[in-house]
Parts: sequence; C-alpha cells; structure tokens
Amino acid sequence: MFIKAKKKLHKILLAEIIYIEAMDDYIQIKLTGEKTLVARMTMKGIMDELDLKQFIRVHRSFIVPLKNIQAVGTKRINVNGVEIALGKHYSANVIKKFKKGS
Repeated sequence: MFIKAKKKLHKILLAEIIYIEAMDDYIQIKLTGEKTLVARMTMKGIMDELDLKQFIRVHRSFIVPLKNIQAVGTKRINVNGVEIALGKHYSANVIKKFKKGS
C-alpha cells in the first residue's frame, strides 16, 4: 500500500502496521521499528484501502490488524504491548473476530 506523507509517497507493508490512529483530518500510522507516518487522510479513507479480513476498527480513533491483538478487555485492548481504547460500539464485533481468529 502507498501513503502520501511529508510530500513523499511511502510504500508500507501491511505486516508492518501496528495500529492506525485518527488525528482530526490526519491519520498516524504506527509501524514496526518505532517508525510513524502522518498522512492527511480520514479513517474511512484508510479503511477503504485496507483488507477488512486483516484489519478491524476498534474505536472511532483506532484501527488495528487482527493478528496483532493480544488481549481484549472491556474498555481496552492490547496490541503488541500497547494499550488501545476499545469503543463500546465496536467491542462486540472485536470480541467476535478475536475469538474466531484465536
């Protein structure tokens, strides 16, 4: 997948994505190796680019790869050791897909 950030086109491997976070009119893509990209894009826009079998929206501000979810709580999930908020409107779907993938 290609993302335009800092006036350059960056090639991103889906396997490198730890999570994606909304920041107003921008998204922050946290990648492996402490790398982060900030791009002018909406959450809906990035969801249209991602494989929905591999990624799930867990909060209005977060999208994560299903394979990176390590634990699911009532209000938070653990993604590669990082605690991320779990939205109440998304929790049932997240738990269902997490159980299915385990």
